[in-house]
Amino acid sequence: MSSAGKEGIDNGASGLYFGTPDARDRVPRKTIAAYTAFAIAAVTSLLLFGGCYRYNVHLKRQLADAQQTIEEQQRRALGRMKDQLASETLNLREQLLRTKSDNRGADNALANAQEDLAAALSRAQACEEAYEPLFAELESLKVQLRTDGSPSKGGRNDTPNNLGGVQAAEVLRDQAASLGVQLKDFITFEHKKQSGN
Repeated sequence: MSSAGKEGIDNGASGLYFGTPDARDRVPRKTIAAYTAFAIAAVTSLLLFGGCYRYNVHLKRQLADAQQTIEEQQRRALGRMKDQLASETLNLREQLLRTKSDNRGADNALANAQEDLAAALSRAQACEEAYEPLFAELESLKVQLRTDGSPSKGGRNDTPNNLGGVQAAEVLRDQAASLGVQLKDFITFEHKKQSGN
């Protein structure tokens, strides 16, 4: 074997030799094993760190996508709620305006009805005031008949002095009955007019 080969690495039982068999250059097997284990651990740690880093980045990306999706859904839901609220507010405002208009119409109709009723009562009172003299005259004639004639003693008195008074009383009675019928018809007509029939 050549001297260069002898000066090479000798895998003896006591250790490794680099270049020369001098004991000072000998590296123990335990040290090499420790370096190897450290290198393996370092590489493993780097691989684990790289894998964890990539997984963490992936999780962060998924979390960001999920958060963006949730925010987008929230914005859409909020937009739909705003549109629905605006539509309901507009409908309520229109209903309020219609209600106010209906109330104004009802108030006007009530005021007109009250005016018509007051006018009808005024006309009825005027008719009643116009009938009062007739009724008074009729009562006066009845009293005169009881005083001058003898209906209380024997019924009707048809003497010449009393015949004219009796006929006048009958005419007034007929007129009063006719006016009473007219007043009743007038009041009935006004009542139907106010009730809308």
